[in-house]
Amino acid sequence: MLDRGFDILALVTFLLVSLPFVTDEGWVDRIVVGSVLVLAVLGVLLVAARSYTRRRPRGRREHRGLPRRFVRDTLEGLSDPLSVERGLVWFGFSVAAWSAWALGAVLVGRAVGVDLSLLDAVFVTAALNLGVAIPSSPGFVGTYQWLGVSALALFGVGREEGLAFAIAMQAVWYVPTTIVGAVLLFANARGAWRTPTSAAGGLRRATG
Repeated sequence: MLDRGFDILALVTFLLVSLPFVTDEGWVDRIVVGSVLVLAVLGVLLVAARSYTRRRPRGRREHRGLPRRFVRDTLEGLSDPLSVERGLVWFGFSVAAWSAWALGAVLVGRAVGVDLSLLDAVFVTAALNLGVAIPSSPGFVGTYQWLGVSALALFGVGREEGLAFAIAMQAVWYVPTTIVGAVLLFANARGAWRTPTSAAGGLRRATG
């Protein structure tokens, strides 16, 4: 949750930096307002979690169910003090990650015949990723394309080129991460299945 909060903060910074040089369209303003509201809600959750954990110290008992233990662990994680130095480091990592995404947008744009300046790419990065932060269709299909076409239209890019950019950009980040995630999930699942078998074999050898 904190990681996502710093991502949104970095993207809002990108949007506010680039917005005066790009557009004053109403739909962009709504993204800004929605993002600020999300940050405000996250701030309220952090304050509430810290207040709750202070008023009710941890006293976990074995009979507590898994959902209650999960909620308690989440609240304690959110209530951990966040120093200024740690916050700046997290924010710096988010800025670096989204800067790499913006560079990727420039390269993908060139691949489909769309010439984006660095400032244009910063705006597109913020508009696209803040726009899809709101829950929509699986994989952001449709929402992502509309945002891509609408954002690039502000720079005089036609619908066909904008749609090609949005599809290519989504494929560049969605397909590799999905494949790598599936491989890691499969590897972890195999490890989880092997562990009980290995433990049982070791027990038999020890008792034999």
